[in-house]
Amino acid sequence: MRNSAKILSEWERKMLEKEYKFLLTREQYDALKEYFQWNNTFEQFNYYYNDMDNYIYNNNITVRIRERNGKFKLQTKMNVYNNGALAIKEEKELDVDGAYALIQPEILKNMIGYMCRDIHKVGVLKTYRDVCTKFQNVEICLDMNEYLSIVDYELEIEYTSENGADSMLRQMVKKFGLQLEKKTEGKNSRFFHELKHFC
Repeated sequence: MRNSAKILSEWERKMLEKEYKFLLTREQYDALKEYFQWNNTFEQFNYYYNDMDNYIYNNNITVRIRERNGKFKLQTKMNVYNNGALAIKEEKELDVDGAYALIQPEILKNMIGYMCRDIHKVGVLKTYRDVCTKFQNVEICLDMNEYLSIVDYELEIEYTSENGADSMLRQMVKKFGLQLEKKTEGKNSRFFHELKHFC
């Protein structure tokens, strides 16, 4: 069996991800789950990677292989802009055939612009996700995450139009007590923070 994932497509997808992210209490999670009509529910796995020199971690780069419905995507995220709960990131992805122990340095260099050494898998985060796409220009994701010894709850509001997001945010901030000014660390940062204490 191979140690490193095989690329299934040479087509590299690149996009700017614009989203508001909020960590939730269990009570907020339950209230949101009841409030919206979710048109898709699924499980996904994020397999996280770091390199022997900690370049990936020290530069706050997300390198993961995401598994959903038996399909795998190598994904990278690099910060573009942060302001409170708002995060804008450059995201790239490639189709691969599995979540293997190692990622070939040449592949990752094409995605993040740096040649890392010994890019190895360090762990996995499992997400139970509900998705609502009933609002124009906005996708709402409600997540319950399990990783290491942690279970946490998270709301992501991804948008393609600021007008659509603004209206939705005003409604949800008021109804569910969300904090726009507070920065929420992403899944990658939370996973690695916990990993330091777990080891």
